[in-house]
Parts: sequence; structure tokens; C-alpha cells
Amino acid sequence: MELSVGYGHATFATLVEGVNAGQDGYSARPVSQYSGTFSLNFRYRISRGTYIGVGIAYENESGTMQELVGTSDNGGITAPTGTFKRRVYSIAPEFAWLYSHECAKVVQTYGYVGVGYSYLNEINTYSPTYYNLNYNNGINNLGYSREISNDHKEITAQFCAVGISIGGTICGFGEIGFGYKGIINGGVAVK
Repeated sequence: MELSVGYGHATFATLVEGVNAGQDGYSARPVSQYSGTFSLNFRYRISRGTYIGVGIAYENESGTMQELVGTSDNGGITAPTGTFKRRVYSIAPEFAWLYSHECAKVVQTYGYVGVGYSYLNEINTYSPTYYNLNYNNGINNLGYSREISNDHKEITAQFCAVGISIGGTICGFGEIGFGYKGIINGGVAVK
């Protein structure tokens, strides 16, 4: 069995999520504060060189919502419309394999794939000026409140092409991949 904690950077959600899960694109909501991704993994060896397990990840992002004023053809600019905070929780079963099958080695290379679900909670807070400009016949086009909470669930995945662990019972690891743990991920594991 193996239990690990990790920290990653540049997850799928950070790179591509925009307004309401990507409808308006990433440029509409650039991330200015990013916690990184914290992950917890449990794996169980099912045969020599293969593991099954589960991965859990959490990240926190925030930034300024922006809107294009004018058009990009005539030199339009982006204007802030408010702020957003996004929390992303992911859970996925994972299948891992060792590239080197000799378990006694201090250095091991591996890969894995995980497919599961992400839950995104995003809170949008419109600036008072922007909110007040959106009234039409006594009704605000943005809704009845300046603060709106959006919840979204989606299928997520992580593919790690190359991972390396160094150590014995307690080891450090580093991974390169793409998905809910980030492009790069590293941490400590106990076997």
C-alpha cells in the first residue's frame, strides 16, 4: 500500500475554466491568485508493478472578471466587472504502473491515469458600478443579487506520463502530466 500527499501547479481547471465553466473563455476571468493543487492519494498493489487507488485534489483560485469594451477589431479594451472566487474539488479512481518492476530499487519510474469528477464552486461578485449599469425597466439583467454562486460538476482526468520516486519506505516523488493534479506535481509518499 502507498499513501501520498502532493502539491501541483497548472491544473486543467486553472488553464481552461472561464465564466460558468468555460462559456466565455479563460480570458474573461484571468486567475490572479492561485493556491496550487493539494492532493492526497491511496494506492494498493494488485500485482507486480501495477496499482489501483483513489486520488483527491483541491485548489482555490480568484481573480477579476473582465468584459471586452468595444471590439478587438477597433482596439477594444477589457474593463473589470467584479471579482470571482473558485474552489475545485476532484476525486478519481486511478490505475498506476511501474516502468521498472524491481521493487527493491531506490529509484522507480512510473505512470498512471485517473478518471473521475470535479466539483467547481464559483462565487461572482459584481462591482456596484457595473451592477447598477445593467438595469433595464427596473430589472437588472445580471440577476437580483450582486453576488451569485455557481456550482458545476464535470468529468475530469489526470494522465501522468512520467513519474519518479526516490527513497524506500518514505520517498519523495515528482510527476509530469496533465489534469486535476496539474502539469507538475510533487510530494512525499509512505509505502
